[in-house]
Amino acid sequence: MPHCRLLNKLRLLGIDGAVVGWVKSFLGGRTQRVCVDGALSDNASVLSGVPLGTILGHLLFLIFIDDVPSVVDPCTQIRLFADDCLIYRHIHSVADQLQLQRDLDKI
Repeated sequence: MPHCRLLNKLRLLGIDGAVVGWVKSFLGGRTQRVCVDGALSDNASVLSGVPLGTILGHLLFLIFIDDVPSVVDPCTQIRLFADDCLIYRHIHSVADQLQLQRDLDKI
């Protein structure tokens, strides 16, 4: 989840000011790098996702995915889990297949 989208979603939910600034500070300023065969890459800024192992990270993820069921076709099924999302649809025709793809694109 891109940090900018998450912060905008918080604002749309009426959360603003100091709280959004605090969340932005919590997410921002993080870097990552990769080690392959003992060679380290340069640091890269982390612009999406939430820190693993934090309670706030789980809460922010749930806020981010909370409205996913509202953007898909009513015949497409969505199951939201703590840190995952399952989407499926019975495919009886090409139209069903195309609708599932449209729903995936929306998500």
